Amino acid sequence: MSRLHLLSVPGASAARASRLKAKWLNLPLALSTIGLVLAGAAARAQQVAPTSATPQLQEVIVKGHSGAAAAKAKLSKLPGGFSVVDSAVVAKGRVQTNADLLKLQPGVIAAATGAAGFDSIKVSIRGSGVNNGVGYFRNGIKYEFDDLPVTTPSGTPYELFDPQGLSFTEILRSDNAFTTGDLALGGTIDYHTNTGRTAPYTEVRAEIGSYGYIKGSAATGGVVGNWDYYVNVIGESQNGWQDHSSASAQHFIANLGYQFTPDVETRVYFRYGKELFYGPGALSLQQIESDKPNQANPTAVEANYKRVQPGSYLIGDVTKIRVGDSQNIEIGLAYQDFPIIIGPGTGTSGFPLLAKWDYGNIAAQIKYDNTADVFGFGNEFTAAAYWSDDIYGDVKEEAYANANSPWGTAGTVANYLGNTKVTAGQVLYQNKFNGSTDQTALITDNFEAVKNVWLTLGGAIVNTPRNFNTQAITYNGTGWGETTARFKSSETNLIPRVGVRWDVDPDLQVFASYGGNIEPREDWAGGVNDWTVGAVRANGNLIPDQVLPLKNQQADTAEIGLRGHYGIFEGSADFFYSSVSDELLTIYDPALAASTTINAPSATHEGVEADLDTVLWQSGGSGDYFGNTNGVNRLHFVQVFDWYKFKFGNKGLLSTTPYYNLSNQTEPGIPEEYYQAELAFDAANGAFANVDATVSSGTYTSYVNSVRTAPYVVYGLTAGWQQQRADKKGWLVSGSITNLTNTKYTAVVQPSLTANATTANVYPGQGFGLYATVDYKF
Repeated sequence: MSRLHLLSVPGASAARASRLKAKWLNLPLALSTIGLVLAGAAARAQQVAPTSATPQLQEVIVKGHSGAAAAKAKLSKLPGGFSVVDSAVVAKGRVQTNADLLKLQPGVIAAATGAAGFDSIKVSIRGSGVNNGVGYFRNGIKYEFDDLPVTTPSGTPYELFDPQGLSFTEILRSDNAFTTGDLALGGTIDYHTNTGRTAPYTEVRAEIGSYGYIKGSAATGGVVGNWDYYVNVIGESQNGWQDHSSASAQHFIANLGYQFTPDVETRVYFRYGKELFYGPGALSLQQIESDKPNQANPTAVEANYKRVQPGSYLIGDVTKIRVGDSQNIEIGLAYQDFPIIIGPGTGTSGFPLLAKWDYGNIAAQIKYDNTADVFGFGNEFTAAAYWSDDIYGDVKEEAYANANSPWGTAGTVANYLGNTKVTAGQVLYQNKFNGSTDQTALITDNFEAVKNVWLTLGGAIVNTPRNFNTQAITYNGTGWGETTARFKSSETNLIPRVGVRWDVDPDLQVFASYGGNIEPREDWAGGVNDWTVGAVRANGNLIPDQVLPLKNQQADTAEIGLRGHYGIFEGSADFFYSSVSDELLTIYDPALAASTTINAPSATHEGVEADLDTVLWQSGGSGDYFGNTNGVNRLHFVQVFDWYKFKFGNKGLLSTTPYYNLSNQTEPGIPEEYYQAELAFDAANGAFANVDATVSSGTYTSYVNSVRTAPYVVYGLTAGWQQQRADKKGWLVSGSITNLTNTKYTAVVQPSLTANATTANVYPGQGFGLYATVDYKF
């Protein structure tokens, strides 16, 4: 893990830190109050001067709560790639991780492993975020819950991402996420939670299965006058498919909405997540291909590697105000806190360190939309501002007394790089990141230039200050002293957005777009720590982090494609090309189990993303193959195909020692071809069955392209019955089989500079698994 490098000011006051946190904890409450006051003021103003368009306003309210179908209609106005995941479809089978939720989505590779907790997956969109291993803060993609950002200047913690309790999920690829304030190459994933209006019932759900997996949840939602509420409690545990991969987790999800008038509503959201898991570590290709692909890395087992998220939470408010028939204002405020504890290591290989992360972030956003026609032609204008600030970030390592370690005994711990003794509990390193901020302001206009031809023009200004402070306890040969290092930066980037969409007819759209992409350095990135990645070592003594002046990753992306449906076919296809400079890449050192982030040479990313849903047979219904299928017998075949070509440029010299020339090398970690398919049958009486397949080409495991993983095919099967009722209540029972043929395969690569078949930098996909689901809504 690369984020084990932690430092602290000796003698710092815990009480002062507590007061600081308490001060900031009051801020989201104050901001939420401001949003409620604004909403109330708007409501009172509209009661004094009511509009004359009441029927149309009522229609808007219905659409606002209609879930996946309304989201798809809204996103179809984008001149680029997107997809919408309906959670009601996903919930027919096991819903353990985001890999279950995000499968069969073009442009998205969500690869699950058998390791590192319940969300031990790697998520990549168009290659963005692919070079990290599992269990890391996610990067390259902006994540949101209900339009509120989870991604911060430090990246995206993942312990809040339980895939249950959702209504639908939006995926906006690349610069099609422009109006969300996200400009990363990957785009935005926005999870929309159930509310009392979308889920007005009580639900109990249980999933059990192989390797000691059990997951239970209880949820209830409803509407009381102008109020509505939703609460969901989730608990789960597993022994784990891999050795040394047991885990347990608890989640609490809630929101409370209030409708002041048909035009004004506010909703407060809360999410809490707690997790403990043991990590089996990375394996080698040779180990995955052995008779025991579920083995753990011996060092991880002997060191008893574990990670604790003792209690992370997000609280926020979204207030929506409609002004007249065409104007909308949305105000969002959020605060989140995500502490992490890693270690301490035990055994003869365990580092005598206890790593503690303590992060707090506050985010605010305001968005204005105006959809009034101009001279009889459609026009959609948007202006928005987004701000996210790591108000405190305290990351430190403490010495830990470990009687089993060769570096120390109870009461003292030796510096494992030398022979100097330090006191257990003494802070050795502390990094502080408070003050790191992401700031974005944008405008865009989507207007109908001629009948059914829409042009999109826009621009954004992005400012990304970063603040990195390091303090370390060092030994000079005769005594202990304190060494500090500091890095401050601030980049400002201007981003264009141009697009065109031609609605050829109601069933076909053709589009093209061009836009800029910016991915700021995570505020912790670039610190090279002596304990882990072997910076300059002075006679084995501790030294402070060596801070690298990383730049923001920049890219220009062009895209062209189409989407629509004809008869029994519905689908989309698009081609994209990105020119990337200063790409932020993670280089993994298998010997030290640690990573460093660098700015890589120039690169190009290009690919094709396509999906096709074909109705092979249908009886009953009115012939609307992609409308309401209740009471219809239907057999359909879903296919998703992704092809990627990611190459470094012809000046691919990495500034490391020794120097590595990556000119024209393929970027590792992501397959060139990735195909997913599902053959699904749904009966009018509620019975269903589907078989799915994932086919992947091999991928390089190192930046010098020295070795590749083997291609693989993995099958799955789900069958069950769901009670058919208009109010969505009733029973659901199903059984699922994962990895039907028990295939040995590499699911995730954590690229290193060089690698061979014995290099431990890959993670296996889980073997054969059998699961059962029971769900009852009443």
